[in-house]
Amino acid sequence: MLAGFGETVCRRWQEPDEGIWEIRSGRRHHTYSKVLCWVALDRLIKLHDHNHLRIPRERYVQTRDDIRATVEREGYSDKLQSYVSVFGSDDVDASLLLLARYGYADAASGRMRNTCARVRERLGRDGLLYRYLDGNDGLPPGEGAFGICSFWAAEVEAMAGDVDRAAASFERVLGYANDVGLFAEEIDPADGALLGNFPQAFTHVGLIDAALTIARARAGETRRPGEEMPPEAKARA
Repeated sequence: MLAGFGETVCRRWQEPDEGIWEIRSGRRHHTYSKVLCWVALDRLIKLHDHNHLRIPRERYVQTRDDIRATVEREGYSDKLQSYVSVFGSDDVDASLLLLARYGYADAASGRMRNTCARVRERLGRDGLLYRYLDGNDGLPPGEGAFGICSFWAAEVEAMAGDVDRAAASFERVLGYANDVGLFAEEIDPADGALLGNFPQAFTHVGLIDAALTIARARAGETRRPGEEMPPEAKARA
């Protein structure tokens, strides 16, 4: 089954799609989708190298490398100095913050730092982040900031080594919880109103992930996704 996922990626990664946000205005080549194809092959290669399954390794490595080359060429804007939502565009969306979380990009690299800055600059409001700002998404206007995206920003700051800034960002978002510490899917930056599905699991998953990443960063642990956990960390776990 896992090898079959890899075959599907190799066969279909060059196709457009609706992306993580399920845009209703038509299929496009979303940077995040291409990166997740890279992630799928990268993890399968690691499983193969640890003798957990057998795959056509050379072909998967070549396809993984082709995906990266395409993303770096088409999914990054020299003009904007940032990864972009859709190949060839000048738009950003919050899913780009996850490129570091999945181990595709180094959070401390110039490209990721610049991307995080552009995302905050364009999508940030009072410590919160919208998932995107695009009037051509096939939906009526009026969406609030997206809770989980605001926690993604704190997490990637911690991964980049900006632990104090990450903690401050994290605490700021925590301030939007209700009286029993719960979050909705969205938050209105203007008045703090909780909007959309409530309580929303995604937002709380983002909170937990950010808290753990900040704690690990403070403890000096810098393990990236997909890497082996050091023996001493395994012992603590």
